[in-house]
Amino acid sequence: MRFLRFSCAVLAAAVALPALTEDLTIVSKFTGPMNTGGTSTQYFSSSKFRSAQGDSETIFDVAASTITVIDNRKKEYWTSTLAEMNSLMSAASDQMKQMQEKMKDNPMAAQMMEKMMGGSGAAAVSVQKGPNPKKIAGYDCDHWVASMGESMKMEMWTTSAITPPTQFWEARQAQMSANPMTQRYAKLFEEMKKIKGFTLAETTSISMMGRNVGSSSEATEVKKGPIPESAFAIPAGYKKVESPMKDAAAKMKTRG
Repeated sequence: MRFLRFSCAVLAAAVALPALTEDLTIVSKFTGPMNTGGTSTQYFSSSKFRSAQGDSETIFDVAASTITVIDNRKKEYWTSTLAEMNSLMSAASDQMKQMQEKMKDNPMAAQMMEKMMGGSGAAAVSVQKGPNPKKIAGYDCDHWVASMGESMKMEMWTTSAITPPTQFWEARQAQMSANPMTQRYAKLFEEMKKIKGFTLAETTSISMMGRNVGSSSEATEVKKGPIPESAFAIPAGYKKVESPMKDAAAKMKTRG
């Protein structure tokens, strides 16, 4: 669920971006499931992206094609390659296809599984300009509303005055395409390409596995200008641990 919410937020920010780039630091306030919330900071450069939220941070290195996840509570971190993550997503996709194949002779079980997954397979998709534009962190923002049946609804406020680096989005979208969970929302993601500008605020509501999960974020400060390399450094004294992605795909294939 966390990965799906992150993927949706990434896509919301990525759609229809111009080719020009500029380094950005964005501070936002956020709310998450179970009344969690606080302040998050995102750093965008031409080669790296860092997102810090609560006890967790993620660093994406475009040139190295790696993702590093930092656990500030445990003072640990691990690094995985995109190839490892895509292998895991491919294994998960194969496992899901096997489950669907087994359910062909049991329509009731198949219907129950589809309902648990949000019923998004054949749901109607809608992406429309919303009626509530507003100013966020000093920028005039358009309002957009995207939905897929009753399983997902997103509201976004975007501005055309900000142009972040595009390299991160290109690589991140390639990774998302291999994720069987986000593939279920392919129609919605395709339709969201009509959204113009960079997202400074968004609310998301997702129904899946019989649960309703909501989150929101809104930028409070946007800084333009070069970002020092130290902004992407691992905190001193943190221990590197083995990536959970390393052997996960093989184990999943064995279970399948």
